[in-house]
Amino acid sequence: MKSSTDDSSSRLHPLLRGLPEDLIGALNDCSSQSHFAPGKVICEAGKSASKIMLLQQGQVSLEVTLGEGGTTQVGILGPGDFLGCAWFGQKHNWPLTARALGEVTAQSIYAARLQELFESSPEAGKDFALRLARGMDEQLAGARNQIARVSRLALESQVMALEAFAGEDTR
Repeated sequence: MKSSTDDSSSRLHPLLRGLPEDLIGALNDCSSQSHFAPGKVICEAGKSASKIMLLQQGQVSLEVTLGEGGTTQVGILGPGDFLGCAWFGQKHNWPLTARALGEVTAQSIYAARLQELFESSPEAGKDFALRLARGMDEQLAGARNQIARVSRLALESQVMALEAFAGEDTR
């Protein structure tokens, strides 16, 4: 199996770079190009997740639903990131809503066809699953850092409010 290392590999999604050309071809056979207009919901929390979306262009807002029915943004993904691998190997629902912030292009790889491919080629499935796991780890580390920044800002804001309140008592 020849590895994809020519100029075209630099245009590949990072998750696919360095994979053997025949596996890239098989993955392309399991996928289609998806385009989303600004504001379009790409996937909705609680709905069935049936594909992995490799983001190629544009940015995607990750949103959680609040108790009152509203939503809040918890992250932004862009080119080189991906959506929807928590289901890998089983049926799953989207944990978050993803919305296009501008024009978004993604390669959508369909779960059922991907599962069939990896049943016929377990070694390829193992390699792809490891890549997904590393990518998920990187995305979770980014989310963890964002949560830490927001927590630090909230704490600093609380300290400033308490200091201002304490200053008013001494007048």
